[in-house]
Amino acid sequence: MRKRYRQDSETGKLVEIYQGNRIDIHAIGAEFEPFLSPVDGTYIESRQALEEHNKRNHVRPAEEYQDQIKARTRRKEAVHGAGHFDTSQRIESLKLAYELHQSNRPESDRRQILDNFIQHQQHGRQHE
Repeated sequence: MRKRYRQDSETGKLVEIYQGNRIDIHAIGAEFEPFLSPVDGTYIESRQALEEHNKRNHVRPAEEYQDQIKARTRRKEAVHGAGHFDTSQRIESLKLAYELHQSNRPESDRRQILDNFIQHQQHGRQHE
């Protein structure tokens, strides 16, 4: 086997990295609990069966999307504030966006409408 080296940060000299006998460690996962697939109704009894099911149905586990879900949540909280998401505020925001997009008003009028809406939203958050 070829020798490997790393540079010592204090002395700057190359130091051999010892590579004695390598031991492979296999992780033991939690026991798999069988379940009925909500996608096609088949009974999934093992991890292998789950992988085959996912390939066959072109689906992936939700765990693979956790980073995107967290990022989307942070963006929502930045716009609407943290805590409970108010559906009525979301509906009002969508109505405003539609109105601004569809209107033939000058840009200055649209900007004023948007500023008023933002002030109204912030005022409502202060009183929650």
